[in-house]
Amino acid sequence: MTEKMSYNGENIKQPNVGWFFSRKYITENDAYLFDKQIATICANYGKIGFSFITYPIGGIYRYNCQINKNRNARPIHLPDLQMGIQFWQKYVNCALSSWIDPDSPDEWIADFSAQEFKKEMDYARYLGINNVLIELKHSESPKLAKLINNFLDSSNCELSFWILLPTNSYLFKNEDCWLVWRNFRTLCNNCNHLFVGLAFTEDLGDEFASYKQIQRWKAEPLSFIRIDYSLFVRGNGSELKLTDVHSKLLKNLFLNNQCQHLLLSSLNYDELNELVFEEMLNGSLDCIKENNCKRVIEEEFLDEYMDVLQIPLQPLSNSLDSSVYNTFEQDKPKYLQYQKAIKTALEDLLLQNFENIILIILGAGRGPLVNASLSAIAEARKTFKYQKEFSVKIYAVEKNPNAIISLQYCNEERWKNSVSIIQSDMRSLTLFLESKEIEKPDIIISELLGSFGDNELCPECLDGVNNILKENTICIPSSYRNFLTPIQSLRLYQNIRDLKSNNKCNRVNEIKECSELSDHLYVVCLGQFCYLDKTKHCFEFLHPNLTNSSNFREASLNFRIPKNSELMGFAAHFEVVLYKNIILSTHPERHTENLFSWFPGLFPLRKLLFCANECNILFNIKRKFDKEKVWYEWFIEYEENGELIKSELQNENGESQSMNLS
Repeated sequence: MTEKMSYNGENIKQPNVGWFFSRKYITENDAYLFDKQIATICANYGKIGFSFITYPIGGIYRYNCQINKNRNARPIHLPDLQMGIQFWQKYVNCALSSWIDPDSPDEWIADFSAQEFKKEMDYARYLGINNVLIELKHSESPKLAKLINNFLDSSNCELSFWILLPTNSYLFKNEDCWLVWRNFRTLCNNCNHLFVGLAFTEDLGDEFASYKQIQRWKAEPLSFIRIDYSLFVRGNGSELKLTDVHSKLLKNLFLNNQCQHLLLSSLNYDELNELVFEEMLNGSLDCIKENNCKRVIEEEFLDEYMDVLQIPLQPLSNSLDSSVYNTFEQDKPKYLQYQKAIKTALEDLLLQNFENIILIILGAGRGPLVNASLSAIAEARKTFKYQKEFSVKIYAVEKNPNAIISLQYCNEERWKNSVSIIQSDMRSLTLFLESKEIEKPDIIISELLGSFGDNELCPECLDGVNNILKENTICIPSSYRNFLTPIQSLRLYQNIRDLKSNNKCNRVNEIKECSELSDHLYVVCLGQFCYLDKTKHCFEFLHPNLTNSSNFREASLNFRIPKNSELMGFAAHFEVVLYKNIILSTHPERHTENLFSWFPGLFPLRKLLFCANECNILFNIKRKFDKEKVWYEWFIEYEENGELIKSELQNENGESQSMNLS
């Protein structure tokens, strides 16, 4: 059973570690006994620290039997009544018999294997187990893929396939291992019941010595890594540990305790004692101990969001719930930067001999920017304590009638009624200025940015207050830029494709019934993915925009996609200058530490684009608007066999997704 381990005082969920149960040298009688002692085997390995075992579907003797043209395969022998079904599901994964090979060049083996595959899969379904491990034997396995497809099409069970590949390419005629996997899952229609595993081999293929090529596996459903006893060596303290090269590879590939498993084995040594099992277990876990420490925050706070698609908020047209405000308010780094920016702006005004400062917070929500402003004012008073007296009048503008109640409560109970609360759309503040309910501000403050910077209509909202500004009004933020990065991710492609049925999208009901699911900007905490090129700048907006220049934008960004990779879309990021050199950033290379208010955005493509060779991709994107809405349109261009290819224009005229201006 999985437990919590403590590393450096932190409690971390221990990875699921299983044992691949095999016996190379065994009599039929002994095998027969093993097959009826699964409960005891699970208990014994559980005491050592293993979470599960992987055991042959047909029994241990059938697994290794030699078949001939008489088609004499041992019958399936793994009685189900020796354990309750809940224990089969929790503690046992099964492995397809090693001799089953539907793609064998020998036709009789291929035909017989297809028959026996169906038998074993029917029995796996009967047992109610969750996962079946299958070792790929060829660089191309179309018949095996067809058998899997047929089984999944005809079955209502939730069974998944663990497809195992070695980390050298000898078996695949020196073919790239990732490419073999990619081609196989493509034959299986990129099914989300298909997961991949890597069997570490003594000699690693060239692709596992390349950092860029290793990254591709992080974009795949890499569910398990099998490590054999033969890859362990004795350390200086005589303890078992992985070789340095395999230890380094494991650290690079094992990234998620929730989704990934270690599978230990001893394929050529049957007689290992309990102490060796324990040493193998500890030696494996020691390799990823450092990774675990780094992921404490991610697993505790972000795991439930990983690769879950979200529809961007539309606070202009929809009133946010208290829970949404509450989530954003937990982001201390963001509000500390805002406080710093407000304090610096106040000090600049005081140095210009301002005595009565007017500060307006636009979109005050439940008041976090008011708190930041009050703290900044207190700090400024300490700085100018013996130099001058000054006053600051704060107006908090909020259109959400429910949030107004929160603001009024804070004003009465926390802010000593020092804040004037205005219930209004910020674009209607001219009326309040004319009625002298507000004054022209020296500073305006807002937090209207989305994952792509402008995608929650910050430009339109802030342009809407131009009529109440002074010529020298300080705007916080003063500017923001957004960025795009090409990514590879099978999981995100699957989640979008199966969006309406997989519950992998928050607020899925907001998607138009007839819309193209790929023609949306999503917000997503990126988990199973990798970047395919450097991040590039896209649009920029400056505030205040006193000249009322258009918020239409367009950009064409050129990216170099590496050989043997698969483009699924573009991750979206932004960087905002709050004031002077005080910034917040979600840029991958300079992300503000511990900032979590904004997950990346995602502009998907309608189809996965496989690049067999290095390829130049031109990503074209426009930000367009009419009187009622704002939307993005995008498409890509690339050359294939000397011909210029243009993908279909996505989200044309905002047909699938738009941001309402009212």
